[in-house]
Amino acid sequence: MNFFSNILYFCSIVYFVSGVVMLHKNRKAALNRAFFALNLSLFIWSFFLALSTASPDKASCMLWSTITAFGYCSFPSTSIHFFLIYTKKEKLLKKWWIYLILYLPVAIFFFQALKHDLFVSDFIQNQFGWISITNVRSVWFLLFISSIASSGMINISLCYCMQKKVTSVTERKQIKTILISAVVSFLYSMGIVLLTKIIINVDIPDITVTGLMIWQLGILYAIKKYRLMTLSPAIAAESILQTIIDSVILVNPQGLITYVNAETLFLLGYEKADLLEKPIEMLFPTDIKSSMIHVIKTLEYGPIRNKDISFISRNNTRIPILFSAAVCKNNDGDYLGFVALSRDITKYKHAEDEIKYLATHDSLTGLPNRLMLLQILGHTIEVAKRYNRKFAIFFIDLDRFKMINDTKGHDAGDQLLQEIAKRYTQTLRAADVVSRQGGDEFIVLIDDVHKASDLRLIARNLLANTYKPVILQGDECRVTASIGISVYPKDGEDAQVLMKHADMAMYYAKEEGKNNFQFYSKNILLELTGRMDIEQNLRYALERNELSLHYQAKVNLKTSAITGVEALLRWQSPQLGSVTPTQFIPVAEETGMILSIGKWVLRTACIQNVAWQKQGLPAVCMAVNLSLKQLTDNELIDDIEAALKDSGMAPNLLELEITESMIMSNPKKMRDVLVRIKSMGVRLAIDDFGTGYSSLAQLKHFPIDTLKIDRSFIRNVPDNSEDKAITHAIIAMGETLGFAVVAEGVETLEQMNYLKGQACDEMQGFYFSKPVVPEEFALLLQKQAGTSAE
Repeated sequence: MNFFSNILYFCSIVYFVSGVVMLHKNRKAALNRAFFALNLSLFIWSFFLALSTASPDKASCMLWSTITAFGYCSFPSTSIHFFLIYTKKEKLLKKWWIYLILYLPVAIFFFQALKHDLFVSDFIQNQFGWISITNVRSVWFLLFISSIASSGMINISLCYCMQKKVTSVTERKQIKTILISAVVSFLYSMGIVLLTKIIINVDIPDITVTGLMIWQLGILYAIKKYRLMTLSPAIAAESILQTIIDSVILVNPQGLITYVNAETLFLLGYEKADLLEKPIEMLFPTDIKSSMIHVIKTLEYGPIRNKDISFISRNNTRIPILFSAAVCKNNDGDYLGFVALSRDITKYKHAEDEIKYLATHDSLTGLPNRLMLLQILGHTIEVAKRYNRKFAIFFIDLDRFKMINDTKGHDAGDQLLQEIAKRYTQTLRAADVVSRQGGDEFIVLIDDVHKASDLRLIARNLLANTYKPVILQGDECRVTASIGISVYPKDGEDAQVLMKHADMAMYYAKEEGKNNFQFYSKNILLELTGRMDIEQNLRYALERNELSLHYQAKVNLKTSAITGVEALLRWQSPQLGSVTPTQFIPVAEETGMILSIGKWVLRTACIQNVAWQKQGLPAVCMAVNLSLKQLTDNELIDDIEAALKDSGMAPNLLELEITESMIMSNPKKMRDVLVRIKSMGVRLAIDDFGTGYSSLAQLKHFPIDTLKIDRSFIRNVPDNSEDKAITHAIIAMGETLGFAVVAEGVETLEQMNYLKGQACDEMQGFYFSKPVVPEEFALLLQKQAGTSAE
């Protein structure tokens, strides 16, 4: 053995060990296998070249040299094969012809070497051992050198192109290391060939293979420093575990933590030393610790996937996670422990809670919605059955909400609903539930009811709090409520039935004049059934000429003369009999039929007034009531003009009555409408004055001619001091603003005398005349005319 053979033996050992180690780490990886094949060709090249150099005789030298040829002939192809995989060009290797291009030259060169005619012409022996004499003029030598040079250039080009494409800084550094070592190795090897075989032609063994050690060491250094090459699953796994966004924990068979990645430390707030060799159950909350230990023990029967549990952080914060775990075994099937993968789902939990909240609560008021109320109601029924308890359902509907919503806008309506919701919540106990069903409807669940008187007190409190003023867009507004009450188990043992019966009772409360409450009863069911009959028959009332007008006189208190008349609608149905206005007018307003009916009333009243005048009767002012729906109708002005034109009545003989609440619902819009009506010469009166929320400062901006004091204030005068004070104030207000004041509902001599004493202008009521048919009112006018003539 000599110096050169020792170097070659050393190189062969390095090549062989490197290849075997990488193959052992992952035999299935294509890159590992290609690396082993590359190192095997280098091993054969260097090892058998060392044997050839140190051979005892020429025959042995030639034998080992022939085997050596397999190594250096296969090296160009195996190196290109390796770099194709490393630079992620595996798609090329799926084509059959690429293997023909790669390995056909190997077969040709080796076949030629077997004939001892590749480029070795002879062997000589000197102090360095057996030396091959190279025929540099051989065509095969030139072809082989070309294949070596081409493979080197191809490998360098593949690395260079890949370095330009990768985005990872670390991966780029690794490729750069391998690229530099490949260039240096290529230049070194080609330099040795040129110097020893062509330029100087010295008689030393072929040591070209030693130059490839530079490239080999470059690859090993890149693997060790940057750990990006997928030469082993262990190296790849470590990099993945450190960069994965989920928590990864490795646990040994004793249940102790052996590894945690960076995300685990970030999630829990621990240092690595705080967790290693600690039992994994320390991470589970106390309430689920025992159950999770049991679950982990069952891992041998199958993995855990996405179990919704929690971890406890270092500062004792509960962190919701999705927990997955699977058993780890070695190739022999021995249990090595398990790996736990956990994902922080705090944001998802918050989003889920928000979605649940939105699904079960009203977005405007924050109150439970219908879905949540039904869930609560179902639970309440179960508890009531078990403990023999009673509870009540309050179905609440705001009486004047639609008017405010239509006139002041949806923003004002929303503000009103929020305020009412707050009042209801503050009025009731914490155990009671206030729910908004949509629109202006609320449902209240009163739990654990003992007696009906308690429910009456609660209902009165709710009504009182509803009626308190609300400031909307700078105006003081009021609404009332109608409440229907059903009681478990008397009125139903099912949630839907209880709500339906409370709803029926609420509608009955509206029928009874609103701003009141009603308990459900079988009589209410009959009443509401009658309401449906009213709606169905009212649709055909105009067509069948079932509607008529009665007329009630207005009398001057000073002269006792008839100065005006109010047209009052009546309905005589063949199916239902006589239906009162309080029964059918609300239905007409709710269904929108009031527009066509109101148009008919206006036209008929004007025609009747002119008919009386044609009979020679004195002209009187005809008062006609308008609903809010008519007042906000775009065709109202046209309808008034048409009624006056068709009848021929003078505009100053028509007086349109509107309620105080109608004009104050949207003062600006209503003022514009009233100004247009006033410009036609028509008179305007405020009906039911005193029940709304207008003030002296507000009224002076409206073109009003008459104030009509609501009958509720006249009913108890002169006995009731409060009603007397209100009546006096209204009369004084009318005088101040220059309005005519009419007292409605005058039924006794005492009331009339009191109003005369207060200087009230006119009165209207049963004391003088009830509403009568046109013929009877004509007699009243004739009687007055005859009295005047006398």
